[in-house]
Amino acid sequence: MNIWPTYHNFSAEFREQNRNLVLYDTLHHIQALLLYHPNCDCGRNCNCAEQRRKIVLSLNLALFERIRKERGNSDGLGMLREFLKIPEDAYFFRENWNDAFPLRFIMKELQQKEVELKRVDQIVWIFLRLAKTSESFGGGGQTSISESARVIQGNLPIKKARLSEGLPILGCDKFYTQNLDKYKSICHLIAAFQLHQNPSIFSSPEAFFTSQTPENIDLTLKRAHWIRHKLITTKITKSKEGKSFPQRVLKELPDWVEYEDFSNTLESVEKKQQELEKESSASHSTSKQQMKCGN
Repeated sequence: MNIWPTYHNFSAEFREQNRNLVLYDTLHHIQALLLYHPNCDCGRNCNCAEQRRKIVLSLNLALFERIRKERGNSDGLGMLREFLKIPEDAYFFRENWNDAFPLRFIMKELQQKEVELKRVDQIVWIFLRLAKTSESFGGGGQTSISESARVIQGNLPIKKARLSEGLPILGCDKFYTQNLDKYKSICHLIAAFQLHQNPSIFSSPEAFFTSQTPENIDLTLKRAHWIRHKLITTKITKSKEGKSFPQRVLKELPDWVEYEDFSNTLESVEKKQQELEKESSASHSTSKQQMKCGN
C-alpha cells in the first residue's frame, strides 16, 4: 500500500520548483497516518483510508487558502489546486467543507490519541538511546523492546507520579509494547516529531497542523529516515523478540528524502551506562587477577 502522494502529471522540474508544496503535502499525509494508522483492525468494512484522504484534503485546502490569500487570484492557482488534489469547487464552498474534515475535528482526534502516540515516541527513543549506550561500551549496540519498556518504568510503583529518564510514565510496560505493536509500521514517523520534547503539539494542536515551516518538515522527514534505519539495523538481545523492527514492516520514506545521521543527538541511558561501567570494571579486575595468577 502506497501511503505517499504521487505527482505523475507534473514534471520533476515543477516538483523541484514547488518543493515546499511537496513537503507540506507529505506532512499532511503523515499527520493523517497518525490519526488513522495503516495497521488497524477494522476488518472488511474499514474506512480508515477514506478518513485519511479527507484529512489530507482538509489540510491541503487550508494550505491552499493561505497561499490564495498571499498571492491573490493569480494565474498559477489552478495548477497548485490540481497539484494538491483539491476538487475545483472545494475552495469556493469552504464554509461547508464539502468532502473534507473540519480542522477542529482533526485537532480533537489528535488530542484523543495523545497518550498512545507519546508512548510510542518514548519507547522508540529509549530503544535508540539504549542501543547507543550499549555500542559505546563495545556491546554492538544491542538492546530490546522489553528492556526499553523496563527503563521507562523504573523501579517505583506505577501509580506513583514520577519521571524516568526525564519522561512521564504513561501506564505499565504492557501498554507501551501494545501501542508500539499497534503503530509499529509508522513508529519512526511518530518518533520523528520528538513528542517528548514538543508537548505543545497536543496543547496547541492548531500550530502542529498549520504552522510548520518547510525547514522543520524537511528535518522531520530526514530524522524519520534515520530512525527507520537505526531500528532496522539494531541488534536484539533477546532472541524471543525476533526481529523487532522488520524492514518490510516499517513504512519507507519517499525516495526523495535524504538520509542524515542524527546519532550525535542521542544521550546515553544513565542507568544502563552505570550497569555497563560496573560490568566493564568487574571484567577488567577479573582479567588482571587471572594474569597475576598466571605469573
